[in-house]
Amino acid sequence: MLSSIPRVPNYNPRTNLCDHLPEPIHVSCTHEGLGLKGHFVYINPSDFTVLLDSPYGGIVAGSHVPYFAMLTQNRNVIDGVITEKCLKAGESALVAAYKEADFLFLHKDVLHKKLLVTDREVAVIQRKLESLRIEYSNEKQRLKALFKSEEIPESEYTSYIKKGKNHIDELTSAIASIRINVFSGFPDYNLHYGHEDQVLEFIRKHA
Repeated sequence: MLSSIPRVPNYNPRTNLCDHLPEPIHVSCTHEGLGLKGHFVYINPSDFTVLLDSPYGGIVAGSHVPYFAMLTQNRNVIDGVITEKCLKAGESALVAAYKEADFLFLHKDVLHKKLLVTDREVAVIQRKLESLRIEYSNEKQRLKALFKSEEIPESEYTSYIKKGKNHIDELTSAIASIRINVFSGFPDYNLHYGHEDQVLEFIRKHA
């Protein structure tokens, strides 16, 4: 950890405080007799994220403070300095990241076997999606040119765009659903939105 937490002059609260610091802000704690270590990878007044470094690595956890609850005492950064509240909350996040990593490691063999099946299914859809995106982009440009030259009505152009985007969204959602299905049979596990890639990478790494 930094020997002392410096103040970032003229800190822009819309940016990541960690990007303005010369060294990472490390966080550590003891959970059930086991020492945990990690560091902050993102901090702003309402959000923070901690990355677990040891005994596992690659899993993050954090917290978000809703706008309506953004009282001074709830902020992670005040006047360009990380608050004690955020440092303490970082320890809780570190424990949460460890619990998730420990669960994944405990069930890594079963999860990896399911992931291998999933990878093949996703690969098929991914090829369709890539082909569709190319086709959609080319046809969109063609129809746009026709629309600008008034050879087709606006409704035909916008209808194609809507249908194309919906088809792309359907395939993208199908991929997400297949990946989430890796964790079917584990009702107590909650895969956090946006964490899919890091979780699947963790399983591959430790298989």
